[in-house]
Amino acid sequence: MLSVVSLSFHSFLNGNFGFESKMDSQFCNKFNAKKGESIVKDAYVIGNLNLDIVVGYFERWPEVGSNINGNYFDCRYTGAAGNSALTMKQLGFNTHVISTIGDDEVGKRFVDEFKRLGIDLSKCKEVHDKTCISIGILSNEDRTFFTFLGSLNYFDDNFLKEKIENVRDAYVILCGFDVVPVLQNSEIINIMKTLRANKNFILFDPGWPVNGWNEEKTELALKIATLSDIFSPNLKEALAISRKYVLDDALISLKSRSIHNCIVKLGEKGASGFFQGKYVSANAFRVDTIKDTIGAGDMFNSALLKALSENWEIERSLKFATFYASSGITKVGNERYMSFEEAYSTFEKIHC
Repeated sequence: MLSVVSLSFHSFLNGNFGFESKMDSQFCNKFNAKKGESIVKDAYVIGNLNLDIVVGYFERWPEVGSNINGNYFDCRYTGAAGNSALTMKQLGFNTHVISTIGDDEVGKRFVDEFKRLGIDLSKCKEVHDKTCISIGILSNEDRTFFTFLGSLNYFDDNFLKEKIENVRDAYVILCGFDVVPVLQNSEIINIMKTLRANKNFILFDPGWPVNGWNEEKTELALKIATLSDIFSPNLKEALAISRKYVLDDALISLKSRSIHNCIVKLGEKGASGFFQGKYVSANAFRVDTIKDTIGAGDMFNSALLKALSENWEIERSLKFATFYASSGITKVGNERYMSFEEAYSTFEKIHC
C-alpha cells in the first residue's frame, strides 16, 4: 500500500505544475558561492524567546484537585527561537535573534546567558513586562505546553519591520507562529517579501496555534510558506494545514499551493517531503534512551540549514538533520547542542 502511494506521489512531482526548481544553482547564485563552499555564515532567528520549565514523565493526567509525581525537571532559557539560536551558534553561524523580552530577572538572564554564548540579542526589544514563560508537561507519548505570553504581546509589526530592514544575504528561521501575535498578522506577508527581496534564505516552522488551525490562520500560514524557501511543519501540523488525513495526500496538497520545498518532521520515523521538485525522505537514527524531545524540531531545522549551507545534497542534508535531532533528544541542557565538528565526525562514522 505504501509503495502505491509513493509511486502516486512520485508521479505527481514529475508532473507539470508550473514549478521549476533548480535549487543548487539558485542557492549558489543567491549567496555568490561556488559549489563545495559554505554559502553563508549569518543566521537570524525570528520568534519566541521564553523560559521553558519542563517536567515529566507522566503516564496519565492527575484527577482534578489531586497530585502526581514526575521524575524529570529542567529549566532552560530557550523557546523555539532560543533552541534554534543555540543550535545555529553551535553549528558555526554568526547568530542573531529578533524577539521581545521582559525587563524582569528572566529577561536579564537571557541577555547575560546569550551574550556569554556569543549570540547577538541587539535586535531584541526589552519591554516593561514579564518575559514569556512556557511550562512543558512530558508524558510517555507526547508533550503539552501552558504558556504565558507576557513580553511577546509587544512583538508587533512595526518593531519587526525595523529590525529586518538590514537583514540580507543570511539564513532566516521564522518560528513561533503559534505564540507570536505579529506572525499571525497579515502584515507578515509584506515583511516576508522584504526578507526575500534582501536575498535571505528562509525556513518557516509554523508550530501549533493556541486555538488550532482555523481557515484564516491556515491561509496565512500557507501564504508565508509560499514565500519561504523551506516549509518545515511536523506531521500533525502538515495534516491540519492541508486538511488531509495521510502524509502523501498532505504533500500533494501543499505542493499544489505553490510551496517550493516542504520537509515534514516525522519524529521517530524521520522526515519526508519534496525538495527541488522531487520526493525526499530520511529515516530517524535509532537511540537507546530518550531524555527530552522538546526542541528536537528546532534542532532539526538548524541542522538542515547547516548541511545545505555546506552545499550538501538534500538526501545527505536530511540524514544529517535527523541524526542531529535524534542525538539531541538523548541529552539534557546545553549538551544537546553539538558543535558541527562533533556532530559531523560522529555522523560520518555512522553514515559511512
